[in-house]
Amino acid sequence: MHKMIVETDSMLLKMAIGGGNLSLAQTGGLVHEIMATASACFSSFDVSYYPRSCNSVAHELAVKGCTPSVL
Repeated sequence: MHKMIVETDSMLLKMAIGGGNLSLAQTGGLVHEIMATASACFSSFDVSYYPRSCNSVAHELAVKGCTPSVL
């Protein structure tokens, strides 16, 4: 793969990665590692921000994934 696009509902994360100011994120070290790995593996790495209201399907799937299933 040559291009990676990450979508997030965290504007703080988008700003930290897009602006390179990792001190904005509480998890700056983790963000730095993600960026370093993505840069090594992909020719292009972009982060897009979408408010949670725009990703309701993904949110509902995440909720279902976190709910223990009953057999």
